[in-house]
Amino acid sequence: MSPESTPSKEPFSPLARQVLVWLAARSEPMWLVGGTLRDRLLGRAIHDIDLAVDGDGLVVARDLANAFGGSYYPLDEQRATGRALLDDWQEKLVIDIARLRAPDIVSDLADRDFTINALAAPVANPEQLLDPFGGRADLQAGRVRFLSEDSLRNDPLRMLRAIRLAAQLDFELTPEAAAQIRENAALLDAVSAERQRDELCRLLGLPHAAAWLRRMDELGLLAMLLPELAPLRGLTQSSPHRFDVLTHTLAVVEALETLFTDWGPLSPHADRLDGYLDEQVGTQARRTLLKLGALLHDVGKAQTRSVDPDGRIRFFRHAEVGAEMTVRVLKRLRFSRSEIRRVATVVRHHLRPILLANQEKVTTRAIYRFFRDTEPEGPAVLVHALADQRGTCPGRNDFGLRLEGLLLRMLDAWSREERPILPGRPLIGGRELIEQLGLEAGPQIGRLLERIREAQACGEIHDREQALTLAARLAEQGIEAD
Repeated sequence: MSPESTPSKEPFSPLARQVLVWLAARSEPMWLVGGTLRDRLLGRAIHDIDLAVDGDGLVVARDLANAFGGSYYPLDEQRATGRALLDDWQEKLVIDIARLRAPDIVSDLADRDFTINALAAPVANPEQLLDPFGGRADLQAGRVRFLSEDSLRNDPLRMLRAIRLAAQLDFELTPEAAAQIRENAALLDAVSAERQRDELCRLLGLPHAAAWLRRMDELGLLAMLLPELAPLRGLTQSSPHRFDVLTHTLAVVEALETLFTDWGPLSPHADRLDGYLDEQVGTQARRTLLKLGALLHDVGKAQTRSVDPDGRIRFFRHAEVGAEMTVRVLKRLRFSRSEIRRVATVVRHHLRPILLANQEKVTTRAIYRFFRDTEPEGPAVLVHALADQRGTCPGRNDFGLRLEGLLLRMLDAWSREERPILPGRPLIGGRELIEQLGLEAGPQIGRLLERIREAQACGEIHDREQALTLAARLAEQGIEAD
């Protein structure tokens, strides 16, 4: 097979070019492969380099790291795959080097997942493209195609990867790929929970995941990945809902993604919200976990649905039941305790801003208690509430405007520098209460401290003396936290 020339535009950074020169000088035959060539042909920035070597990838990666003063990590000792991490102060470069999985490079490419990843070029001559399966034509056409039926069956996770790659590149699945996924969706059950979790989070981390969650549902993948969502399909709801629960759920995820690109009524807090949502919780950005919370926020409705004599449909305690289900779902998918707690908080409290907006008056005390109970996910719950409302009644209406006003007020309380809604420094500590008021250690001290913190947040007290006076009065009257 004759290799064809690639575009002459230089895609590699100065550090990457130095690495390629160093690698080309070695005796082992070596090829650029996979995502590196795919991104090069698409004109995308290259931050990682993937290599296949007719030799020991562990040795090459270690030698490369030593030569450039980088770090070395063995990724898979059985498959002789190593990683070198390089940093020249201007950029960081990740180089993964794997031993050929077959006797020659073309046979190695035949064992890969998609045609657009089955590309190679010699390190010594990156302009010469090896494209034995038509990957370049699929790149130009914007389509994701499995190399073969065996490609999918050998690793069923490739079904999720196909969805994620199409979403990432704004490509389409070929009709054949879609049919293969639909036919083999049940095989996903054989994939480890950790790998399922990682692909789901990579998809949710993309800006337009909602459309591809719908595609997953059409192909039977969503029900395999999250079987708890299947009972929501066709589950009807009363007004103001216009959609069944599953359609509403995916509309909420889409509304979140729209907010992330245009905060609209929440724009005064855009910078603060973006920074907050970009924070890492465990291994995930809070933004990703918030989408996951949106995907699960009504998961308890199938178990709690009831119909009144007048035909009105209700879902009593669906948020609490949904939070318990969310914990079980995320434990199954091997999320960390911190990640599970944050997502479950969003699910458990997702109705609270909407219920507050239905009240005639919302006090500062009510706002404080909301943030106290949801800390540190309060702002995430508020953002979800706006997306939830938009996923219920598309278009702005009177209730939506009232909710927006309340959310702005609550975000003002969260973001202000002076007298934040959750005081950072307490006016007094438990030991002082015991010593100054002659109280005994016990649960009463914690209740008093909470009442002091609440009064401080509401602007009712401002210093230690006022805190002591309040505590003495409450202790004498036997008043507890709530």
